[in-house]
Amino acid sequence: MENTTPKHTPGPWKKHESVQTGEFFVTAGEQDQIHIARTGRHDETSRCDARLIAAAPELLEALEELYDSVDSCVEFTPEKLWKARMAIAKAKGEQ
Repeated sequence: MENTTPKHTPGPWKKHESVQTGEFFVTAGEQDQIHIARTGRHDETSRCDARLIAAAPELLEALEELYDSVDSCVEFTPEKLWKARMAIAKAKGEQ
């Protein structure tokens, strides 16, 4: 699978909650210096949105690896399936 889309900010991305405003935001990079997203609200939906956004790099990478395995007729490996499961767990807040 050839990637023709622009590169995104490398992961991992992290979800945070502002103690001043109560908003949720997502950062990346050393010292969390790159701000990826801000929810603008403080509620359970915003918490879930921030968690899902923070999991985006791992979800993309895991799905690309699974797709490449199927596309090239290579058997799924436990490592690739585990990586996909962990990315899904992060997105769903099960981690």
